[in-house]
Amino acid sequence: MKIFFFAFFLSFNALAGITVISDLDDTIKITDAGNLGNATFNGLLTENVFTGIPEFFKELREYSGSLHVVSAGPKLIRGRVSSLLKKFKIQHDGIHMRAVPGKEGKLDFKVRTVLEIMNKTSDDVILLGDDVDLDPEAYAEIIKQHPERILGVYIHMVKDRPIPENFTRYWTSLDLALQENIAGRLDSDSVSAVLRALLEETKLASIIPQFADCPTTTVVWEWQVSTQFSTEALELSRKLNEFCLRGK
Repeated sequence: MKIFFFAFFLSFNALAGITVISDLDDTIKITDAGNLGNATFNGLLTENVFTGIPEFFKELREYSGSLHVVSAGPKLIRGRVSSLLKKFKIQHDGIHMRAVPGKEGKLDFKVRTVLEIMNKTSDDVILLGDDVDLDPEAYAEIIKQHPERILGVYIHMVKDRPIPENFTRYWTSLDLALQENIAGRLDSDSVSAVLRALLEETKLASIIPQFADCPTTTVVWEWQVSTQFSTEALELSRKLNEFCLRGK
């Protein structure tokens, strides 16, 4: 009997070989972190997330062992972050925030914290962030130290600034779901769950907010039409393209 349970334990851990580490502001939560006034207001008084992100993380949980949210925001609002994740049923295994803003720089904090998470597991890692602050720079340093353990780096294009070529740029949660599907990790039903959330969304600013980069051509989404979700992807890209052309 002991041998059976030991074998079961080993097989269970073998399945839980991926850890997801995600930024919070402008990756999960709609914050406008590039604007101090808006970021302060949204950080304290709003609970809005990007459409499809809760569904994406829920489906991601089918093959990832854990999710850690790492934010350079003040630890003082950790309770509000926990409440936000609970409200949208985003199951997580840790919320990591700076104890004293200014005492440790954002870049140093993020690199140190991600490395600490990685040092506690042998899992491979998927990193998510945005281009508003220093996520690209932090993740580049992580890859430099552990290139063999990083399965993918996804950067939300809010400012559309240059990022490392080996990082994957994304504008919507469908980008994320399709990329994970192409990588052979996320199944088709899971992609459909994210797609439904996006297609049913009537407030397109919850997909691409006023402050975020809004592509005025379908070039950034053309690759989606070559997937098995071409019909739905085309419908969504047309809606977003018209939205962006109107100036949101």
